[in-house]
Amino acid sequence: MKAILHTSGLFLLILLTTGVAIAEDPATQPATPDKKAVVDGNTFTTDDGETWFICPVKGNPTPIEGAVAASMVDGTRYYHCCFSSQAPFRADPGKHLNDGFFVPANLTRITDNGSAFRDPVTGQTKMLQDDTLHHTIGHRRYFFVSKESMTKFVANPDDYIKSED
Repeated sequence: MKAILHTSGLFLLILLTTGVAIAEDPATQPATPDKKAVVDGNTFTTDDGETWFICPVKGNPTPIEGAVAASMVDGTRYYHCCFSSQAPFRADPGKHLNDGFFVPANLTRITDNGSAFRDPVTGQTKMLQDDTLHHTIGHRRYFFVSKESMTKFVANPDDYIKSED
């Protein structure tokens, strides 16, 4: 019985500590008239309306409901898939937001069988493969069905990028 109470007490302590930390985290606070709305730095939405995020430490796509924590970097919120990714990210966000970090910009769906994307130039939908052509602007990665399509996009990306306002 003592072990159960100890374990329950430890769980409660972790839950309370975590709850307080998340509640006080500016990443979870709503915008007010005197401060700007928080921008999400690692989220994207598929055609079915589901919002996902890419963990900046682990790199895996996770439905937004699966976020267990969030961190702020220069007014931008980054969601985490687990608590173990939050501490290293907060210790050195630049290390995790380097040139290798990206968020998919044109995925249409994610399933257990893979991810599909819509080419921003041709509108064709195709399953994402390891060798799929892509171009990254900032931390947003766009996928393409052909080299010709990617070349058109790179020449005039504003013609093909939907406004995110």
